[in-house]
Amino acid sequence: KTVRNYVILIGLICKIPSAISTNLPFFEGKKYEVIKSTNGEYILLQKTVGTKQVIENSDTLEEFYIRSPYEVPILDPSNFSHYRNDSKLPFINLKKDKNNPDDLIGTIIKKSVNLQPPIYWKESYFLLGYFNPAFVVWNNQTLVAWRSATVRGVQNSLLQFGWIADRHSNDFRTDPNLHHYGIGIDFVNTLGDIHDFPFKDDPRFLVLHDNSLLLTYATMSKDIRKQQFNTVILTLNSSTGKAQFGENIELKHPESGPAQKNWVPFEYHRKLYYIQRINPLTIVRPDDNDTTPLVREAKTVYKLDKVQLPWPDEYGELRGGTPALPILGYYLSFFHTRTYCQRPFKMATYLMGAITFCPHPPFNIHAVTYQPIVNESFYDGPWIWPSLDFGVYPSGIIYDRPHHHHENSNNKQHNNNHVNRSHDVWVSIGHQDKNAYIVKFDVIQLYRSMEVVSNC
Repeated sequence: KTVRNYVILIGLICKIPSAISTNLPFFEGKKYEVIKSTNGEYILLQKTVGTKQVIENSDTLEEFYIRSPYEVPILDPSNFSHYRNDSKLPFINLKKDKNNPDDLIGTIIKKSVNLQPPIYWKESYFLLGYFNPAFVVWNNQTLVAWRSATVRGVQNSLLQFGWIADRHSNDFRTDPNLHHYGIGIDFVNTLGDIHDFPFKDDPRFLVLHDNSLLLTYATMSKDIRKQQFNTVILTLNSSTGKAQFGENIELKHPESGPAQKNWVPFEYHRKLYYIQRINPLTIVRPDDNDTTPLVREAKTVYKLDKVQLPWPDEYGELRGGTPALPILGYYLSFFHTRTYCQRPFKMATYLMGAITFCPHPPFNIHAVTYQPIVNESFYDGPWIWPSLDFGVYPSGIIYDRPHHHHENSNNKQHNNNHVNRSHDVWVSIGHQDKNAYIVKFDVIQLYRSMEVVSNC
């Protein structure tokens, strides 16, 4: 009953009844339309090229629940009483006064805040147009990378790069000159196409011990249609002041199948490792002696038994997010999960949390947030698509130690030394596959709020 009352634009396609009158539209968008038939039924239509197909019909208009970012409503409020039309956001709700997907998300938010109050949350900033960005402090400047395509379905997306103006003054604009404080970088970089399908997604950064910069990202093969895990090393040419991209390498882990994504990079004793899976913890690393071009194999170096985590099972399996940084005795990373707690509505939701690992091999899981890190703004606005309502995707992490920051001090316009007296991390979080948040967390308060899984 619940499933029928809240149609998520998914259903059995059938022929259009001859009784439909196309002169009575109640809602019209680019892909969907609600009309009224001559016998009084309200019918939801899906538009295709030259045709319209019935998705669902109902005796009352209020039974439809439509909330899509791709629909531009053409609607007269006098036609019915139960609807929501927010002129600032391109979506509309038609629903009864019963539970709906957003109500379930609201319940998760309230539960999380009550059980694990976010005392570690310090401040946040909304960034328009950054698609799953990652950022890092490299050569005393803040570099950001993000996916260039902002429209879902565009499969030839590249990665864009820019220098953030002044993070400590909360100025997250990127320098349009792309030669910020003496360092040049390409705004859009193809990174070379390993496959014949130029698709690049979800970048991450990690500064290595020699001050080179690791960039990881996902790409896709046209044949396999599964995402692969790719790496490239950036170095700074001191004579030209230009950031140089090294060889593009796809890493494979034969034990894990063709689809690879969301590996968590970290360094230990000047060696690069990846957390290929969080639970059971699986850690891999490439062979230092392997010089095979384009595609190399990462081998398992540590694989532990699956452990019971305080994170609720119904919130989904822990998946990689930000790189893991050594902070106050542990490796800290922020993960994401995909939960299907919206099963009555056939919808998925992305959540995020924090996790720490022990500082020495085999890098056991030390502690986890036992509730999602939430904010009401994360779960508001139009859905990503009908089967996925809200998505948060942590990608970048910067650690601010307690000291004076001189970042950007060689630029006269930003010569404002910043004093940080607490241990803070900044996390970049992709939101709804088109925008982002930058959130600052107090590390000590975050650690205190987490539940210990195993001692190190």
